[in-house]
Amino acid sequence: MSENPYEQPTADSSLKPFPTDLMVICIICLVLGVFGMFGTCMGGIGIAGAFFSDMIPDEEIRRNMNEQMSVQFVPLVIQVLLGVVLSPLMVVACIGCLTRKDWGRSLCAMACIGFVIWNVLSIGASIWLLVFHTDVLAKQSMPTFGEETAKHFVFAGQIVGIMMALLFIGFYIFAAIYMKRKTTIDFFDGKQA
Repeated sequence: MSENPYEQPTADSSLKPFPTDLMVICIICLVLGVFGMFGTCMGGIGIAGAFFSDMIPDEEIRRNMNEQMSVQFVPLVIQVLLGVVLSPLMVVACIGCLTRKDWGRSLCAMACIGFVIWNVLSIGASIWLLVFHTDVLAKQSMPTFGEETAKHFVFAGQIVGIMMALLFIGFYIFAAIYMKRKTTIDFFDGKQA
């Protein structure tokens, strides 16, 4: 480095180029981590809403909301608690990866495995709600759409959620395996040219 403060700094030639596929995976994981934090906040607001449902003036709406929340409360709390841990962990891991830190790679692989578990639990909760509580979930929409249409909407929503969770599981498994590949490890260790 030159002593001249007005001279343009030169790029560090010892740094090897960041692999494009690794960068894409890190950016996708980063975006999913940020969305996860947003979703966790929304879930927290949903849980808080359960405690303020007595403020709803309409008795029927209040009863329906309390019934729905009694069915969804435990799965929602589990998802929010996991999201509080996993989402920021994923964001920190991806920032570590993008700044070429090996701990970021390891943390990203662990966060991906955690998100696989989170999505498996999410699928289990969706199936449980579909099998045992479709009527409860559809009750709020029944006056507007009719009983059968409301049940179809609930069913369709849960199926779309399950399909998205399966897609995320596939991506997180791929990302975790990618982070554990020898070439990826070598990149972070500085062995790759």
